[in-house]
Amino acid sequence: MEGYATRLQDVLDLHEGDFLLRVRGDSMLGIGIYPGDLVVIHPTQAEPHPGEIVLVLLPDEESATLKRWHRLNGTVSLISENPAYLPMTFKAANVQIQGCLVGHIGIGRARRSITIQGD
Repeated sequence: MEGYATRLQDVLDLHEGDFLLRVRGDSMLGIGIYPGDLVVIHPTQAEPHPGEIVLVLLPDEESATLKRWHRLNGTVSLISENPAYLPMTFKAANVQIQGCLVGHIGIGRARRSITIQGD
């Protein structure tokens, strides 16, 4: 059986205020997020759960990064899903959480199509 979704809400749990960003870089390859893919972010400034994937504004830079969140005492470590990248560590007070990953749409590279057959 083949099916098509005509709205993002049909496949992702979207809420008002959620937004899409196009991925640059390869730090999240280990979980299947490739350069050019779109990620859906739910804006929040609340403390993420340990290991949650978050969009974070980097201190003293005009950019943001998508990484796994880990906090220990007053320090935040941002962990990529690519062993080529070392963890990034900052004072918690210097990190601005922009939101949490809701899902992603893999369009950044060719992927194999899968057809699901029904009974």
